[in-house]
Amino acid sequence: MSKIHFKGFTIRTISSHGNKRYQLDMSLGGERVRRKFKSLQEAKDEATRQSILQGHIGQKAFELDEDSRADALLAKELLNDYGASLQDVAKFYVRHQAAKKGRGIEELIDEYIEYHHKRVNSSDETDSIREKTFTDLKQRISFWSIFNKRSPDSISDKEIRLAVKSKSLSGISQRNYIRHLSLFYNWCIDRGYASSNPAIKVQIKVRRKDPDIYEPEEVVKILDVAEKLHPEIIPYFVLAFFAGIRPDEITRMDWKDIKWNRNAIQISSSASKTNSSRTFPIKSNLLSWLNAYKTDGKIFPFSESSLKRWRAEIYKTAGVRTIQDGARHSFATFSYALDGLEKTIDALGHSTSDMLLKHYKNQITGREKQAEIYFNISYS
Repeated sequence: MSKIHFKGFTIRTISSHGNKRYQLDMSLGGERVRRKFKSLQEAKDEATRQSILQGHIGQKAFELDEDSRADALLAKELLNDYGASLQDVAKFYVRHQAAKKGRGIEELIDEYIEYHHKRVNSSDETDSIREKTFTDLKQRISFWSIFNKRSPDSISDKEIRLAVKSKSLSGISQRNYIRHLSLFYNWCIDRGYASSNPAIKVQIKVRRKDPDIYEPEEVVKILDVAEKLHPEIIPYFVLAFFAGIRPDEITRMDWKDIKWNRNAIQISSSASKTNSSRTFPIKSNLLSWLNAYKTDGKIFPFSESSLKRWRAEIYKTAGVRTIQDGARHSFATFSYALDGLEKTIDALGHSTSDMLLKHYKNQITGREKQAEIYFNISYS
């Protein structure tokens, strides 16, 4: 290896596998930098350019007043342990200030809502969301317009916590509001409207309790009343109680999703909440109900308002309380007690056993006989 000195820099000749290269050694911004060139002339040209540039920078440095030079030296000392340069810090500061000078929360939320509105039932399946998902998103994110014209970076995690606490919501609801705000902040960061996400610092504690369920005798009352008042809702009820299918999934299901020749139910990816299909066996009692009411087309070809109105009327007439997701919770409890963990996971469409173990393990103790009664509630 040979070397020459040119314009205050060192140029080394390096041979590797028969190829000759010219390495220019430089000190840029206090850091040692090496650059390789195919020819000596290219290395000299770069050395000349750097010499002129550093001379210009050096001249500018001499133009700094004493306070500015002292400030730069002190800043450099503070950054020594972090591996960051003054230029890195300056760029970060500029980005931060640029975000702070942007539009206010209220205006950005309007843009965020419009962005997601365009995704509703989009032809691009990889980026499409359902109308109900959008409605929920809009309702929760709109709350954060309380910060009005303030920039995203001016809002602290403490203010976020106080704001969500002011709504007198359950712990789970508070978490949902925070989750939507966090997604909004990530969207802002991607577009340069914010430099950080304070929502991720807000932790809401939720006291865990066993899910409420309907006892077998309550389910019998519900189905008896439904047959008298609104028999068209029976397929919806039995799929919820005896297959644990989510309400939104049932309203998207078709009778062709019942695989009669296999005694199985197939939830398609388009009907599934998780956008992934699942197939599981039909319980014998459920099969008796489905055979009695089977037809063509949608399982529940009526509006959501009709569903809510009929369901409320049936529960009131039957004298049973309304439990949020009570049918699915009941199925999960009695299926776990009768058939075990794995089969219940498959039917519910969970990816892991964590949810069942966390919420239902204590719930199933001593319910084996009840589970047998529950899954013997058949059409007669």
